Amino acid sequence: MAKDDPQDLPGNRTDTRRTAAPAQPEQPGISGAPERPGRLGWSGGIALGLGITCFLLTLLPAFALFRLTLEIDGWTGAAVWMGPGWAAGLSLGIILLVVGARSGSPKMGAWGLLGMFLLWAAPWVLIALGQQA
Repeated sequence: MAKDDPQDLPGNRTDTRRTAAPAQPEQPGISGAPERPGRLGWSGGIALGLGITCFLLTLLPAFALFRLTLEIDGWTGAAVWMGPGWAAGLSLGIILLVVGARSGSPKMGAWGLLGMFLLWAAPWVLIALGQQA
């Protein structure tokens, strides 16, 4: 190129040789996945085990009592809480488990699953205690 060529001037905007920005390093964690996956830990493992066990152990009694309540009283609040409420608690517990694992805190998901079961079971425990008094 000639010495007076406008492309060789330092302030020229078309001169990309001197004004190009350096390449930025790839930023970790942008994809949404955690850099280091969280650990379930012993308390999360106990919560997960209890949550799954409790939901599985109450599957048949919840279904049987749901059917019995439907035959005797029809669609009452107890029937809805016993049948669809059990399924909704299990579904929300699984959703919390998946969201916790994806966000890097599986312990939160495990405690959420156990919490959903306890939320479902709490009214039945309170009713049983009220009947004894």
